[in-house]
Amino acid sequence: MSGIITSRMIMPGIFFAISANASSPEATVVTCVYPALSKMERIVTLNAAEVDLDQAEVIREGQRTPLTAKEYSIFEKLAENAGRIVTIGVLCQTLCGEIWQGYETTLMTHIRHLREKIEENPSKPVSLLTVKGLGYKLVVKEPEK
Repeated sequence: MSGIITSRMIMPGIFFAISANASSPEATVVTCVYPALSKMERIVTLNAAEVDLDQAEVIREGQRTPLTAKEYSIFEKLAENAGRIVTIGVLCQTLCGEIWQGYETTLMTHIRHLREKIEENPSKPVSLLTVKGLGYKLVVKEPEK
């Protein structure tokens, strides 16, 4: 029996995983490249900014600001679930893996940094909303037709 011990994103769309096999004491490192997400737009339009997931950057008032790997992971999870609540547990697990308890404050810090990049007024967010006691919700603008 084999299984993934840990996995981490090393850059947008590229992950590495360490797996182990019960019949062998040696661990194997595997690098995975995930194709572009076909279900989701790769440029997410928000109220005050756009986020280019292929370039891992925020475009706001003509300025391009890079996302850190952690910010990218959080934003991608929120964008995959745009308009729906993503729980604190799911976001912490996205950041830290299976054992995430105790990382809620770390998540809040990354959310604050994301808001500073994507919101016109980070203190009064309109795109990255807190749903008290549950998690966060990303509100995207519908593409113009």
